Amino acid sequence: MRRLPHVSTTHFTAVTPEGTIRFADFAEWAAHADSPHGEVVMTPQRCFLPLVLDAAAQHDGFTLVTGADVQELIEHEGAIRGVRYERKGVTHEVRAPLTIACDGRHSRVRTLAGLQVERRPAPIDVLWFHLPKRPHDAATMDEAAGAYFRFGPGTMVALMDAGERWQVGLILAKDALPDLKAQ
Repeated sequence: MRRLPHVSTTHFTAVTPEGTIRFADFAEWAAHADSPHGEVVMTPQRCFLPLVLDAAAQHDGFTLVTGADVQELIEHEGAIRGVRYERKGVTHEVRAPLTIACDGRHSRVRTLAGLQVERRPAPIDVLWFHLPKRPHDAATMDEAAGAYFRFGPGTMVALMDAGERWQVGLILAKDALPDLKAQ
């Protein structure tokens, strides 16, 4: 894991008009949990997923199929035990004691299983983007914090250390983006 691009952090920091607050103190949590791990390691998903797949591939019976168009679920004794799928015009079948749907937000597997999405309206919208790090950023920030949260009137900014750049989440009230763009 440590060979992946990553940032280790012991805590997060919140910046308010009243001052700076250290929170989510992982070192303190580790002491209470009798754990030797007093930090969180953050790595880009694009780097982490291949690591997970490599580890999974070491297990007998693990199968990853990409580019598959699931056509139907295979049921046996009241449980889902695999899928039939098409890939490059050919029908295939995979059977397993555990079948995991990894086909995204608009999952066909979930639909075939008859599962309903529980929709809960979010009171916020989040705009995600990246900004380059500047040499003087470290002088104005808590270098050990892996994430900063800055609060302002009607908004919050989450600034996460992503190595050579900042991953930024601008949190706005629901549907506030058109008004922001108009400014």
